[in-house]
Amino acid sequence: MNNEEKFAYAAYLGRIGWYYRTWSDPKKQLNRYES
Repeated sequence: MNNEEKFAYAAYLGRIGWYYRTWSDPKKQLNRYES
């Protein structure tokens, strides 16, 4: 993988982690939504 592919993959994993955190802790959802 080149650097662009690594960045895209990291961003993809980051989004999955963000959705998982907001789903697993709905009370934080509004706060996380802004960042």
